[in-house]
Amino acid sequence: MWCLFDRDEHKDIATAFARARKAGVNIAYSHPCFELWRLLHYQNYTSGFGGACGSAAALLKKQPGFAATYGGRGGSVSTEQAKYVKPKQFAAATPDQNRFEQAKQYAARLGGARVGPNPALWDPYTDVHAFVEDGLGVFKY
Repeated sequence: MWCLFDRDEHKDIATAFARARKAGVNIAYSHPCFELWRLLHYQNYTSGFGGACGSAAALLKKQPGFAATYGGRGGSVSTEQAKYVKPKQFAAATPDQNRFEQAKQYAARLGGARVGPNPALWDPYTDVHAFVEDGLGVFKY
């Protein structure tokens, strides 16, 4: 069983972690938000967001080819549209590229850089790759 959540404006992240662990529930967590995991499919990002998801979402929308995955001829995508994941966003730019593996490596670096035991302070951080592999059984896309 898995619990996926992100930091957003939630205040009691440490309690959520403790309750999930006590219940034997696996956790996949992103700080500040799940858009960070998606951003890591395009670039290595290591600077903090100050807990604000808007910055992560804005960076995601600026990635080359991202807006085109939503169709149309426009070069932009609305904030509401960007909440929905499109399969083409995870497609490799070249046949030898594995965006999942790339994002996983970038996320592992973030995990290695976290400071202290309080997940509310791990900015940026994501371990969604653990859910993708262990929860969904997906190792490449």
